[in-house]
Amino acid sequence: MMASQALRLLGICAAWDFRNVDDFDANVWAETLGDLDFNQCARAIRDHYRSTTERIMPADIITRVRIMNRPSEDEQRRKDLHLELPEFDPELNARGTAAVRAALAERHTDHVSSGQEAT
Repeated sequence: MMASQALRLLGICAAWDFRNVDDFDANVWAETLGDLDFNQCARAIRDHYRSTTERIMPADIITRVRIMNRPSEDEQRRKDLHLELPEFDPELNARGTAAVRAALAERHTDHVSSGQEAT
């Protein structure tokens, strides 16, 4: 992260906690936040102040950004089980639909010819 971006983030923080900000602060925060995305950091700051009145620190931002980037439980479960969803195949779908319709039609014909009602 560039110091100019960190300075903007500190400005967002200052809107809530009235901190004094200078270039030294911006340089330290830029170094600490490293390669985190500016927009995710800004969102983390907003989310933080929506849930607490405590002054935010870089560790709070880093934690919130990590949580934002964590895969959902479903994504993690698929990854753990090595499950990949197959690409949709319209031809395979059409064959499957035709097979189901044929089986239902056959069942209906069998019931009608034996005098039973189809269910």
